[in-house]
Parts: sequence; C-alpha cells; structure tokens
Amino acid sequence: MIHRSIPLQIFTLLLLFFIQFLTPATRSEASKVNIVINEIMYHPPTEFEGEEYIELYNRGKTPVDVSGWKFTKGIVYTFPLSTIIEPNSYLVVCRVLDDFQATFGHKIPALGNFLGVLRNSGERITLSDHTGETIDSVKYADRLPWPVGADGCSASLERICPTASGEVINWASAPLPSDGRSPTGTPGRQNATYSANLPPAISNVTFQPTTPKPGESITVQAKVIGKGKVTLLYRVAKSGHVGDEVELPMWIDTEARNMYYKGVIPAQLSRSIVRFRIRAIGEDGALRFQPHPNELRPAYSVFIDVNPNSATIPIGFIITVDDELYQMVKDDEEQRRHQMAMEMLESGTNLEPTWLYHTLEQELNNGQMRQLRSLYREKSGVREKWISQGAHPRDRSKAMSNLPHKIKMFNEELLQTTKTILTTTQYTQFLSWREQNLDQPPRFRSRRRFRRSIGLETSWFFLTTTFDLSRSKFEELKLVYTDGFKAREQVSFRERRELNDSVTNKALAILSTEQQVRFNQWWEEKSPRQGSDLFRRRSPEQPTADRGREMGRTETRRGFVFDRPEPKPPIPSRGKSAFVYISPDTGKYQIFDYVNVTPRAGGYKVRFHKDQPLNGMTTINLIFEDNPRFVLAEHLSYEVYRRSGVPTEHSEHIRISLDGYQLGYYLLVEQPNRNFLRRHKRDDSGNLYKILWYKQGVVDQHEKKTNLHTGHDDIVNLVSLLDNTENEEQWEIIKRHFNVEEVINYFAVNLCISNWDGFFNNYFTYHDIGGSGKWEIYPWDEDKTWGDYGGSSGANDLYDMPLTFGMSENNLPEAKGERGGFSGWGRSDQPRWWRPPGYFSGPLLSNPQFRELFLIRLKEIAETIYTKSVFLHIINDMAKRLAPEVRLRAEENGQDVDVAMERFRDDIESLQLHLVKRQEFILSQDELKMAN
Repeated sequence: MIHRSIPLQIFTLLLLFFIQFLTPATRSEASKVNIVINEIMYHPPTEFEGEEYIELYNRGKTPVDVSGWKFTKGIVYTFPLSTIIEPNSYLVVCRVLDDFQATFGHKIPALGNFLGVLRNSGERITLSDHTGETIDSVKYADRLPWPVGADGCSASLERICPTASGEVINWASAPLPSDGRSPTGTPGRQNATYSANLPPAISNVTFQPTTPKPGESITVQAKVIGKGKVTLLYRVAKSGHVGDEVELPMWIDTEARNMYYKGVIPAQLSRSIVRFRIRAIGEDGALRFQPHPNELRPAYSVFIDVNPNSATIPIGFIITVDDELYQMVKDDEEQRRHQMAMEMLESGTNLEPTWLYHTLEQELNNGQMRQLRSLYREKSGVREKWISQGAHPRDRSKAMSNLPHKIKMFNEELLQTTKTILTTTQYTQFLSWREQNLDQPPRFRSRRRFRRSIGLETSWFFLTTTFDLSRSKFEELKLVYTDGFKAREQVSFRERRELNDSVTNKALAILSTEQQVRFNQWWEEKSPRQGSDLFRRRSPEQPTADRGREMGRTETRRGFVFDRPEPKPPIPSRGKSAFVYISPDTGKYQIFDYVNVTPRAGGYKVRFHKDQPLNGMTTINLIFEDNPRFVLAEHLSYEVYRRSGVPTEHSEHIRISLDGYQLGYYLLVEQPNRNFLRRHKRDDSGNLYKILWYKQGVVDQHEKKTNLHTGHDDIVNLVSLLDNTENEEQWEIIKRHFNVEEVINYFAVNLCISNWDGFFNNYFTYHDIGGSGKWEIYPWDEDKTWGDYGGSSGANDLYDMPLTFGMSENNLPEAKGERGGFSGWGRSDQPRWWRPPGYFSGPLLSNPQFRELFLIRLKEIAETIYTKSVFLHIINDMAKRLAPEVRLRAEENGQDVDVAMERFRDDIESLQLHLVKRQEFILSQDELKMAN
C-alpha cells in the first residue's frame, strides 16, 4: 500500500504544481472574451477629429490585462504595459487625449493617442490580443439600418447590451444634445441605451398607402424577431400642435411569414402629419422602440394631402410643429405682410413725389398753394389712419383689405381734385411729368423709394404741409431744399447722410421754436419707418448698412468692413419643423420631418438630415427678396455657370406655403457644403471658404465652412504668393495652385452676366487639400446680375461693364447715374457698381498668361453659350412657368395683380435685352477680337 501510494502522491503533487501555474493563464483566456467594444465616437460635431474615441468595457467579474493588445483594423494603437481593465469598468482610447479631456474631463480612464481617423462613412474596428487573436470586432456604418444620430450630430454610437454580439441590432445613438454641437455620449460610464438583455429586433417597417388621403386609414407592418408584446404608437402633428400619443395593438399577420405584425392607424384630416413608431417588449422585459428615441427622426412620418400638384413648378409646405416656434413664425409672417402693405401704401399713394413736383417745379399762386396744401393734408391724414389701423392686429385686416383698390381710388380722387385746382396747362404738365416719373415700369422706382428714405422728400412734405408757412419762409425752405436736391446728385452714397443732416439743420433754423419741437417729435416717430430696408426680412448673418454703422466700420483697401454680429447658437440636429416637397412631374410628395427651418435674409433656410436629402441636397435656401427680378436673374445666372463648366448650386423655382400662409413662388438654391462637394465629385475633406464683404483682412473675410479647427494658413499663404509675384513666376504659382480651367470659366461667366459683385465678393472658394491641392471658385448670391446692381436707373444696365473689371483699379469707367461705390466702395466720381479687385481676381486677371486663356474662353462662352439661340429659349420657358405664379403671389399678398404682371413682363424683357446687348458689347471689344 505504501509503495502504491508513492506514485499517487507524486502524481498529486505534480498536478497541484501544474494547476498552480496554469490557472492564471486559463482564467485569462476565459476572461479576455469579456472585453467588448462598447462605444464609438466616430464623427464628432464640427468635424473635430480630436474628439474621436473608442470605449472598451469589461463585462466580466475579474480584471483583464490588455497590455500589448492592439487595434488591428480601423485605427492603430497598442496598449502599454500594465494596462488593466477592472471588472464592470471602462477604458477609453482617444484620437487626441488632450482634446478628449478638454471636452469630457480628466476623471475618465483614458489613453491616447491612436493613429488614423475613424471614417465618417463607416468601417470595421477590430481589437486583437497580443497574439493577434480577435477579441471583438464591429463594422459600423453611417446609414440605415445603423443609427444615423451618431453621424456628425454630436452623439456617439452605443452598444445596447454588452453581453450580446456587436451586430447592428445591438447599437443605438446616444441622446442628442440640445444645442447641436456639444458632443454627447457616456465615455467611462454605463451607456444611456444600456439594456441587460437584448430587446426584440424590429425591422422591415412599411405602411400602406404611402400617400394617404383624408379618409384613408394607414396599415403598418413590421418584422419582429423575439417573443413579447408588440404595439403601434402614433400621434398627429400639424402647425403649432402635436397630439397625444395613441397606443394601438399589433397582431401577427397570418398572410405574411417570419413573424410579421401589423396594425391600423385611423384616417386623419388633410395637411396632417402622422408620426408613428413601434414598441416591442420582450418576455424578459427588454424594451425596444423603432425608430429609437435617440434617432434624428424618432418616428416614421406620413403626410396626409388631398390635392395633387397642379402647378408647373414644385410645391413646398413648411410646417412648424412646435407651438412656441409656430407662434414666432406666425407673428413674423403677419409682420412681414403688414410691412409689405405699408410699403405698397406709402409708395403707391405717391404723395411725397407729386407734392415735390407741385411745390418745387411748378409756379403756383398763393390760392393754389393753400388749396393743394389742404388737399395733401387731408390725403396724408387718410394714409396715416390706414397705417395706424394696420399697426394694431385687431384692425389690421380691416385696414389692409382690398388695399390695391383703395390705393387706386385714393389716387383717382387726388387727381380729380388736383385738376380743379391747377390750370389746364399746369394739369397737362403734371400728367406728363407723372407719366414719365411715376407710371414707368415699377422696376425703375427703387431709386425714388430709396431717395425718399434718405429723408429730403419726406421732411419737405411734412414741413410744407403741416405748417402754415408765410410765403417768405416757404421760399427760404424751397431754396434750401432745391440746393439740397442738386447737391445730392453730385455726392457719393456715403456722403448723403451727412448732406441730409445738413439740409435738415438749415431748414430747422428757418422754423419757429414751436415748429422745431413739432418737427423733432414727428421725426422721432417716423424715422424708424424710413428706408426700404424696413421691408426686407434679414438675418443676423447678413447685416444691413445701417446695422453695420451701429456696430462701427473700418475702411480697408477693399472698402468698408462691418463687424459681424454675435453668431446665433448652434442649430440642434433634430428640428421642430417638417418640409414637404411635391414634384410637378409625378404629383407625389416627399416628407422631411424633424428638420430645421430658420429665417434668413429674404426667406428661409431648410436643413435636412444627411441620410435623407432632398434630391441630393442637405441644405437649401428659399429666397425672395424685395425685387422680384432677383429670383429670375439668379436662377439664370446659375444656369450659365453650369453650362460653362463651373460646379454650381442646384436652383429651381418653387411655390411655398408656410403654416397655412400661401407665400407664392420662391427661388430654391442649394447651400454649398460638404454634400455639395460630394455631389460634384470633390473631396469633402478639403477647405471650403465663404468670402465676406463686411470683414477686414484675409482671415476674417474668408469664413471657414469645413475643417474649422485647422486655421487659415492655406488661404493666407496663397494670397501672399499672388501678391508678391508677377508675370512668369506668378503664372507658375497660378498653375500650381488653381484649377485654371474652372476659375477661368467662373470669371468669364461673371463678365457675361455683368456680375459686378462676384469678383471680390459673393463666392465660395474651395481648396482640395488631400488630392490635387488646387483651388476653385463657386458662385453664390447671384441676384443682382444681368444688368441690375440694386440701384439701377435702367440707363445702361451694365451692358458696357468693361472687360477689365475685377483686375485693376485703372481705367475706371465714366460714372453714369448713381455714383460712389455702394456702401462706401469706390470713389465719388465712379459708378455705384464699381468694385475693387478681389484677392483672386486682381492678380489672376492681370496676369498676361492667365488673361490670354481667359479671353479665349470668354469669347467662346459669348459665342456658344451666352447667346440668343440658347438663352432666349430658357428665359421664355421660365416666363411661361412663372406667369401663373406671379399672379398667385400678387393675389395672396394683397398686391395689384396688373402691376405685378406688368413688372414681371418688364423684368423678362430686361433680361432678354441684357442677353443681346451684353453679348454684342463683349464680342465688339478689340481685346476680345484679338483672342485666339
């Protein structure tokens, strides 16, 4: 027995010996599978790659030593020695540790820095141990069925159940931030979407009919894998209201296979949005919603519409669902309509210009003066009553109802009474003057309205109709104002405010103290209404000249620069509005729910979700500024750029309805952004800049739109190279740094369409930093083109804008009409539309080698693209499509339909005329004739 026990004892000792040394390794092998990739921040907000991170989680009960482990796909990183992840603990691996800690704090266990960048479009991330064995691997994506809230919307990608596999059904977005910019996620702690068990999977969600009409119920079907209870939840949204959520049962669809459930949503009213989602609760209590509550669109959306699109252009509905925002939108639209009516009232009655003619140009006796003063006092009182009533919401509809008819009757009565006061000769002269100055096509009235806003006409009208002045005082005032009007024709725009103040002060010196007090009271009351800018919707992103003066200005070699207002808070990723687009071709609609619709100068900006763009566009601008011609010329301008080979924003006219208000036709223009770059097959990782006229210096005038954290070194260096070289050396710089063909096309089109503002302003510039290294220029804000510069008298319409424009300040053209560069640019002896050279246009267009190629291309475009045979057809088609829209817009805005149609016809004719005359001028130039 003893001898038999010796081998057994030895065996036991050896077994204990091996167990002692083998157990840690065995335990390690078993425990390392408990390390999982638990959270991924692959696309931080504002493209700040330094905030990227990957979080690991130890779901086991024992520590795991990850020393020497590596990420073998996705990124490059090796864990240092003595790196241990405790049970139920987290470890974050950062792209840039300092950036991560600056955002999330220093208390989170974190390591860094990993090499490489997590792809925004998705890729596989693989974690391997020190032997190369795969521990965990996740292949994420930025498109459905993967969560899209993590794709640049500030949220991270979170694993729902750490004990389940890393398939797509086990991932969700972290909660979205309220400000749209602060990165959210749960690095270093339990995920916000955590569930101890994997919830049932919901997929293949469909509904019928896809375009329901009022009275039609909606059948929803979905595939659900996993036992439990399935329910359908829906609520109805409309302008200013979101209804309570209603729960409906879902049952197994016996006609379908593979665990399909269906439910039925009852019929709803027209112009309603039905938002629905599906809830599944597993037998173990694990809960899942489809869509997930953290998604950009936490519900599926269906639009209920009754009327097919009968228009010849698209129709767009803006629906503001949030109640507070809806009230703001409603008040803003009411104010816009009121302001439009006030403008129509003040310009349509024409009291100031006709009174000015009578008193300054006609010789009237004292009796005629007294009678006319009494008449104009009476009519001014009627107009002020309308304005006063319109200022109060309860009286506004009464005051503004049938306003065109009221204005017409107002003017007819004024004319008939005037006829009884004036002699036959005087009245005939008056009618002739009126026809020449007030009955022209409305396009040419902008300068008169502008002059009235300066104050001379308005102050003269008030002084001479309000006070019973003696003949001697009247003649003194007349002399002051006559000199003032003459002087105004000789000074630049920037000097006119000072001139107005000077005239007013001289006039006040003639009045009595009591009259001076009364005048000052009137001026304080009325001055906020002065200026055509009152009647324009504008954004803080685009300050007016008056706003700029309030903030201060600095004069530079490129003109007056205004400080930009404080930027608005960032836009949240999930919006509070919906946009519905109805195609004129198919009549079918697309609904884009939970989007952001914000006001901008002259209209609205709509930001779509990246995974659900509108015809490939992620951001659009809906524009209709104060001049209807702008939305015609801008669309045509983009068409010339597009046909000439310039990457150009998509544009089209669209009829817009805002929360039940019919706004009429607008111009839809795509926003240049990363998506725009991708659409034109450009690398969206490049630097995109927008030029700002109101800033100072290279850096401030180039607003960076991408790669916001990498600075402006490239544009600063490029401008320096251009400014400090010439001739052959400069030409080598140009060839090396520019897409020469594209930039030539851009400048050539500028000259064809008389884009006086597009050489140093109104463009985006793009630098392909990761590929060719070349720069390009993309057009923007093309409204004042085709002969319009915002103050055009119609005398020349920029037919003869010189071919040297944009390249030099030498050989400036002779001033015609308005002088002194607008908002302070240019010289007092030059046209208002004159602009100094741009950072690119000056050196490039002055370079002999570049200019030779430029002139050849300009000639080619003028002979083959910007021609009657091409664009007269395009203009006529546009006129045919928009004619009914012009009538509709006028009717909806309470305007005179006949006047609106006359203006539209005149605008179309002016565009046709510019095409013909501009082409003739370009091809007649000696410099171009020599190009070959």
